[in-house]
Amino acid sequence: MCIRDRAIRGQYSALKREHKRLKVLDEVNKELSQTGLSLEKTLNKFVELASYEAGLDKCEICLYSKGKDLLRITKGYTKKQLRQLEKLGVLEESKETILKTKKPVVVMNTQKTRPKYAKISKEHNVKSFINLPLKIDGKIVGHIHAARSFKQPTLTKKSLELLETLALGAAVAVKNSQLHERVKNFNVELEKEVKKATKELRELNAELIRLDEMKSEFVSSVSHELRTPLTSIKGYIALLLANEVGRLSEEQKEFLEIVNSESDRLIRLINDCLLYTSDAADELDGV
Repeated sequence: MCIRDRAIRGQYSALKREHKRLKVLDEVNKELSQTGLSLEKTLNKFVELASYEAGLDKCEICLYSKGKDLLRITKGYTKKQLRQLEKLGVLEESKETILKTKKPVVVMNTQKTRPKYAKISKEHNVKSFINLPLKIDGKIVGHIHAARSFKQPTLTKKSLELLETLALGAAVAVKNSQLHERVKNFNVELEKEVKKATKELRELNAELIRLDEMKSEFVSSVSHELRTPLTSIKGYIALLLANEVGRLSEEQKEFLEIVNSESDRLIRLINDCLLYTSDAADELDGV
């Protein structure tokens, strides 16, 4: 009976913890969703929520891109302290450890670590800390740093569980923000490409209009130049056929009539060219 009671109490405690975890996750998702889809606003909100929910004196979330820091949001550390930590290589070492082990780093008492880090921790008032990998679709995209001061209780296993729950909410929010940024950037690039293509089409259209005008001018000029001698040729053929310069033989008349007919055909062709250039000019004026 006692064993059964203990089992029931254990199950109840587990269910209670899971309920609390889901409740926290739901609250985090709701809070983060209110920031819109701005990545920086989302991370700032997460740092505030994590600090409050886990009772943290210091909190940081950092995103990576190709092994380098993409965005770092910190609460509880001054800019001077961050510069010192970066200069000492602490920030880079923490990141490398996360990427290498892919597991949380939990330090319950910083004064029991290496002298170098014990001294740094004391200077920065860090009693205990947890560095937690931030994963999206199984891939590490950053980390969460949670720390308590010497005046606060030490971070525990329960703290780690709570932070892991918070990290799930952060991962969802970060993923949504990144997707939004990609869509936004895609739309911006698409707009640029459309403007570029439109500009190129306008330039090509202007060039086509210019070339068409040159062609029309050439055809018109050549047509007028041909028309003048053809008029003279037609006039002289008429004089010859009218026997104004002497009688012609039947064979001569036949040849002249052929020349006259071909001249008429050539004049019609010239007139068609002039008509085409005139119509083309009217169309261009309407563009």
